[in-house]
Amino acid sequence: MPSRGGMFKDLTPRFVFVLFISTIGPLLFGYHLAELNAPQDVITCVRKSIGASAWTRLTTHFRSRDAENLLPQCIPMDPGQFGLVSSIFTLGGLVGALTAGPVSAKQGRLRAMIYNTSFYIVGAVIEAFAPNLSTLVIGRVISGLGAGASLVVVPIWISETAPPGAKGFWGAGTQIMTNVGILIAQVLGYFLSRGSLWRFILLAAGMIAFIQAVGLLLGGQESPKWLAENGRGSDAKRALRRLRGHAADIEEEINGWGTHDSAQDLDDEREALIGAEDNGANKQGDNFGDAVEDGVHRAKSISKDVAKDALGVFDVLKDPDSRPAIVAVMGVMLAQQLCGINSIVMYGVSLLAGLLESNSALLNILVAVLNIFVTTAAAPLPDKIGRKACLLISIAGMGTNSILLGTGIMKQVPLLSAIAVLLFVASFGIGLGPVPFILSSELVGPEAVGATQSWALAANWVSTFAVAQFFPLVNANLPAGHVYFLFAGFALFFGIFVAWRVPETRGKGNADERADGSATFTSNLYSILAGVNGPVEVQRRDELPEEAYIEVNIRPSSGVGTPRERYLESIVASVLRHVILVHLHPRTLIQVTLQVLQEPSEKLMKGKGEVAVLPSLLNAAFLALVDGGIPLETTMSAVLVAVDAAGSVVAEPSIKELLACKSVHALAYDMERDMLLDQSTGVFDMTTWDKVADSASQQCKSAITGSDDTEEMRDEDQDTAPWLRNTLEEKVRAANAWREQT
Repeated sequence: MPSRGGMFKDLTPRFVFVLFISTIGPLLFGYHLAELNAPQDVITCVRKSIGASAWTRLTTHFRSRDAENLLPQCIPMDPGQFGLVSSIFTLGGLVGALTAGPVSAKQGRLRAMIYNTSFYIVGAVIEAFAPNLSTLVIGRVISGLGAGASLVVVPIWISETAPPGAKGFWGAGTQIMTNVGILIAQVLGYFLSRGSLWRFILLAAGMIAFIQAVGLLLGGQESPKWLAENGRGSDAKRALRRLRGHAADIEEEINGWGTHDSAQDLDDEREALIGAEDNGANKQGDNFGDAVEDGVHRAKSISKDVAKDALGVFDVLKDPDSRPAIVAVMGVMLAQQLCGINSIVMYGVSLLAGLLESNSALLNILVAVLNIFVTTAAAPLPDKIGRKACLLISIAGMGTNSILLGTGIMKQVPLLSAIAVLLFVASFGIGLGPVPFILSSELVGPEAVGATQSWALAANWVSTFAVAQFFPLVNANLPAGHVYFLFAGFALFFGIFVAWRVPETRGKGNADERADGSATFTSNLYSILAGVNGPVEVQRRDELPEEAYIEVNIRPSSGVGTPRERYLESIVASVLRHVILVHLHPRTLIQVTLQVLQEPSEKLMKGKGEVAVLPSLLNAAFLALVDGGIPLETTMSAVLVAVDAAGSVVAEPSIKELLACKSVHALAYDMERDMLLDQSTGVFDMTTWDKVADSASQQCKSAITGSDDTEEMRDEDQDTAPWLRNTLEEKVRAANAWREQT
């Protein structure tokens, strides 16, 4: 799992600046979402002011009478009309979301973000100077266009530029900045909700958008991955260098793009990398140079898939590989809104005014602060426990606190209501806030990311419209608090949906890493996520074109790969060549990606660490090959064995046993008990090695065939069927069920 050091290892001031400027778009979405909350009663002529009396006297003294004569102090509206003003913003967002994906795919992420700022500026100016209801509605629609586009483009940009291994953490920036926007709107609303000053609340959004436009024009950064996919490899590498810093090793990230590069581009990159070594960036000596040469040779000799044309918003529905992902992402986006978060964000002040009186505005500010804190604190969770687990925890928390909030309002218990609101919002920040914006870029290939994001945001905007438009009406026509029992029912439904239809995507670095086959293998030491793509027909200029080429990419739990990973890749690839029927697929590429999700907290000395991780890598790779339907020559299993100080053989040793042992051995056998792997380190003699080999052979045989002669190595209550067979059968059933959901 990514550590804090891994999350910030590749962090540079350039990346932080561009991330901040880009995420002002989601900030403005949150701002517009909440800008009418505090001043609702003032805008609709119900009250003249809310908030602190001292501030009221001060602002009243300096209020311009000419401005009040030029524009009306308030605009009379009934609850239905105010619901229209609030919800019409989401219809603009829907149009923006549907069009932004294809625009960003063709014009680029940076240009799309610059276009968005014009909608924000124009919309805010029209809102601020609206003399009547219809003009205010038009301004809200235009602002919505910019908001919808921002929530499509910015998460894609973050997914394509965030450092590998921490995309879930940085992906939470979308929701964090949305919450910051909500907080700014609530604070300004608390102090400016009086007289005509509410117009400055609306105008402030245009000022913020102008700052973003200047920042993007002067210092914005196009996505390096988008540049690479559009035939601008040299520009992409220079852009990535600026984001990661000149000392960073970007070779693996570039290889992960899966795009064609010219020979000159590859030579330039090789010189840059070797130059970095000469300047002291890497002190591995000739091994580093060899690894660079090997990477350049592989990139030159094996061409990857030609990038597909971007799919349109309707074309993606016809793609059988994308449809299940669209259903999953749209369902999660619906859950984000229909579990009720915007009932607090958009109507919290008026909703709780009768129960908490003047404290309702302050409570909403506290809610916004808590939302930022929880979302920021929980940002590492999607990368640690998984996206799906965060969603389920979040939905369960919101459903439970919906019941408590409804009860508190119904029974007129202010303390229970206040606590329930805070826990309700905190639960949202754990999962339903940040995770939905991550999923769409991880479940589909690059050709479908923009369109899928558009459909996801369309679902989000439609459900936001439903809550914004109908919540005031439903709340007014039901007994006090009963509307939150409806939200609890939605939470139950979407909890079942997420558990059933949403796959786990933790460990996927980019959208183009959606695998034909995938599997997660967890031992007592390591957790490995494996993905397999292929066989893919490619241009082959290597020495064995009559066989499939096996490319293995190993990604550490934090940071980028080193010569250690290159060494492990060569070993894994060698073993897999004996397992896969490579002769059945001439001139093709089979790509195996192995992401280390979890590793021992205690660092193993050099040699032990490389040997210890090999069995987990091989078992994960084999399960992914089976899941991907790759034709195999045999079944295999790998095992880790250690020899302690007394000379005893220890199967599957713990971290303490590994640290204290005399030698460590990684062995793999096929179903015929032929040895496929023998990697050892430490001090041992041939007699000891024979004992190790016999123990490992028996364990692998037990895993594959369930032989009774290894009964002592199994727990007494374990099923008599071999674990590998059970795992494969369960994996195949799950994979078939997922593929049939089209």
